[in-house]
Amino acid sequence: MEKPHWVKSYQLDYEHMNSTMIEYRESGVAKIFSGNFDYETVITHHLSPAIYTRTVRFLPKSWETFATMRVEMYTYGKYSPTDLGIASGELPDSQITASSYTERTPPWEGRLFFQRDLLSWCNTLSLDRQPWLEFNMSHVMLITAVAVQPRGYFLPRYVKTFQVMYYQNGQMITYKDKGKSVPRVSYTHFTLYHMHAFSTAITVGDPRCVSLHVV
Repeated sequence: MEKPHWVKSYQLDYEHMNSTMIEYRESGVAKIFSGNFDYETVITHHLSPAIYTRTVRFLPKSWETFATMRVEMYTYGKYSPTDLGIASGELPDSQITASSYTERTPPWEGRLFFQRDLLSWCNTLSLDRQPWLEFNMSHVMLITAVAVQPRGYFLPRYVKTFQVMYYQNGQMITYKDKGKSVPRVSYTHFTLYHMHAFSTAITVGDPRCVSLHVV
C-alpha cells in the first residue's frame, strides 16, 4: 500500500496591482488554510475578503509524505459560486506552473478532480522544501473561494453496479429499462464519476426521493 500524500495546510499569495506577489491576509494576519486529512475529500474555503487578481499561488506549509494537491478557484456568477475553469480544462496547461514536479505529476495535473490514474501535482521533495503551485488567469478576476483535493487512492474502491429507486404514488419504485429491472453498470476503473442517461424519464412524487442501491 502506498503512503498517504496530501497537503495539511497552505497559504495563498496573489498578484497585487503593481505585479508584486503578496500574501493573503485576514484581519491583517497571514492566513493559514487548513488542507486535507484523507485521500479524497475536497476542502473548500471562502475568502473574506475576496480578492481581485490575475495570479494565485498556493504554498503548502505542511504535508503528509509529499506536497500533492488538486485545486479549483471560484468567483461570483450566474450559478454562484462559479468555478474559474481549472477542473474543466478551460484554463490552459501553460498557465499552471509549480516550483518543482516529477515526470508523472506535472503542475497541470493539479486540477480539481483530475482523473488520470488519480494523480495530481507533486513536488520533488528532495530538492524542493518550499513548494508552490500557481495559476495565471490571464486577466484580473474576482476570486471568492478556493478548493483543494488530495492525490487520491490507488487501491480500487468503487461500486460496480447499482439500481435506481424513486418515490411515486406513495411507494418506492425500481427504475426499469424496457420493462426490466436491470442493474446499471457503474465504475469500471478509478474514474471519479460516470454519467448514465435514462431511456425513459421518471417523474418523482412527494417526498422527492431518489435512491441508489448497490447490487
